[in-house]
Amino acid sequence: MGIIEKGLFFWDPHAMRDFQENDKYFIVLTDGDSDDDLLVCFSLNTEKRMDKYNVLCNKKSAKFILSPEIHKFTFLKKFTSLNLDEPCLYSVKELFENHIKICEKDKAGIELVRQIKNCIDNGYLLPKHIFLIKDSFK
Repeated sequence: MGIIEKGLFFWDPHAMRDFQENDKYFIVLTDGDSDDDLLVCFSLNTEKRMDKYNVLCNKKSAKFILSPEIHKFTFLKKFTSLNLDEPCLYSVKELFENHIKICEKDKAGIELVRQIKNCIDNGYLLPKHIFLIKDSFK
């Protein structure tokens, strides 16, 4: 199919939340090069409570905040949080077959991806997720 690199953003129009379709942007935090490789991803959500958080790492809250002023991604219009305690797994194959739009112009640099990785509290993740992330950063 293709190679997916960590830091890639994509939009899934059929993501599910509370058993309802809810289109969402995601960031990939692991690499994948074969169809069956699993990708650990985190959803992006508009953050309305910036009085409670700082831009970048908020480890105690398991959030990483992106700012449209600092992070110049085309889809980023407001402060946006990554919920680092709610990973999603996608396969490489899913990203190419399920009407998912890969944001070709937008890719987080390795520095930002490492900041996100370092903000994750492994106590929130399953061992499988931790293994996949660590393996991708070797």
